[in-house]
Amino acid sequence: MKHNNIRFKTLHDLKQYRIGVLKGAVHGKEFDEADYLNKNDVLNRELNIRKLQAGRIDLMAGPKDVVFHELQRDYPELVDEIRVLSPPIGKNDVYICVSKKRKGYKQLIESFNSKLSEVKADGTYERIMRKHGLVNVQNDS
Repeated sequence: MKHNNIRFKTLHDLKQYRIGVLKGAVHGKEFDEADYLNKNDVLNRELNIRKLQAGRIDLMAGPKDVVFHELQRDYPELVDEIRVLSPPIGKNDVYICVSKKRKGYKQLIESFNSKLSEVKADGTYERIMRKHGLVNVQNDS
C-alpha cells in the first residue's frame, strides 16, 4: 500500500515482511528459492489483494501488469493505493507455443510475429494495453 514506506535493495531486506504469493506461481529463481522470506501462499490473487488491503500481509508478489489489471477490473478504488516496489523481485519471459505437429506451424509463427510487430509499430498494441490498464503502472523509485 502507498502509506507504507517499504524500501529494499536485495531480497534479504524483505525478511521482516509478510509477503503474499500465489501458490504454484513462479516469481524468479532467487525469490522462489529464498526460504528465509516470510511467504504466505494463497490460491488466487484476489485473496492477496484483500489480505494486503486488510493489513494481513505487507507485500504481494506478482506480475504488476496482471495485478493492476485485476485491480482495475475488481477493485478500482484500490488502484491509486497500491505501490509497485523496485527493483523487480524477478523477471519471467512469456512465450506462445505452437505444436510442430500442426501443419504450417512455421508460417503461423512467422505470421503471428509479423502482425505483432505491425500492431506495436502502429500504436494498436499500446492502445489495447492502456484500455486494460496494463501500461504506465507507477513504480516506486
